[in-house]
Amino acid sequence: EGYSDSLPGIKRRLIPMHSMMVVTEPLSVEQIGQLRFEKRYTFGNLDHMVTYGQLTADRRIAFGCRGSYHYGSGIKQFRSDDPEFEVVRKTLLRFFPDLRGIGFTHSWGGAMGVTRSLRPSINYDHESGLGWAGGYFGNGVGAANLAGRTMADLITGRDTERVHTPWVNPAGLRGKWEPEPIRWLGIKSRTKLMQLADSTEYRDSAMAPAISKTLETLFP
Repeated sequence: EGYSDSLPGIKRRLIPMHSMMVVTEPLSVEQIGQLRFEKRYTFGNLDHMVTYGQLTADRRIAFGCRGSYHYGSGIKQFRSDDPEFEVVRKTLLRFFPDLRGIGFTHSWGGAMGVTRSLRPSINYDHESGLGWAGGYFGNGVGAANLAGRTMADLITGRDTERVHTPWVNPAGLRGKWEPEPIRWLGIKSRTKLMQLADSTEYRDSAMAPAISKTLETLFP
């Protein structure tokens, strides 16, 4: 979906946001015990800048965070030595300080499609028989499967629970992103405010509530 900019007619329906991931070297049994990771839970936190991770089957931590936007909906080609991956590594070590000094063996990044509402949707017009689903914003593995089942129900006219969910033909969620440079300025401003909000909350600053309120007011 992050590459939809090349398709005629939907240039500003989806924009590419980039997410980066890193993977550690295999952890020892002792390290896993110290981290209380025996059950391989997925994990994240409540930062405004989304994070996500999981212990892999071969005892590595796969961890990622997002998301950068490049002017004009540009697509970035990541290199393994890209400095953006260092931000991801440092974020992981903030979760688990005991892992300082551990090696990282893999890193990669890619683009995800993001709608103006920041929500996925399934849209189907019974009269024309045309449908569209997307805007999964990094949750596409599960969401695309569910969207496909839901679209099949809509096309065949089956009255199932799926066709009555809130993301089917939602009102007011089909807007396009603003043209450049407004789009770039808005996204960059929002990102800076999110980073500032997270930073002040970690420092237990008295400014944290005001910054979070400003962020929510300007970018609901």
